[in-house]
Amino acid sequence: MEEELQKLKKELKLTRICNLLVAVLLVCVIAGGAYMVDRLAPAVTALQELQPVAEKLGDLDVEMLNEKISQLDIDGLNQAIEGLDTQELTKAIKNINDVSDKLQEIGENLSAFTNSFGNTFSGLFGGGR
Repeated sequence: MEEELQKLKKELKLTRICNLLVAVLLVCVIAGGAYMVDRLAPAVTALQELQPVAEKLGDLDVEMLNEKISQLDIDGLNQAIEGLDTQELTKAIKNINDVSDKLQEIGENLSAFTNSFGNTFSGLFGGGR
């Protein structure tokens, strides 16, 4: 009888240790899940924002799109691209950028002038009070 009691006490102790380990692991899993939910919130938001896009893609008529693509004159497009004078195009873009920079500089100077003009004459008409 005493031996059985000792055996049952050992089994009870082992069961308690196992239960404690399971409880610790469960707490770790719950904490990890809470951490992952917080980390995945932006991904969930992004997926929700993409839902309308996915619906539109679902409505897309792929067969019609393939037909339209097959009707494109790829050779003609390639010839048009090959015929471009890239050096002249680069010069034109540079000139446009230069003009844009000059216009921006003129705009800044004009703005500074009007501000100084306004500050100079604001006292004359009671604007400085």
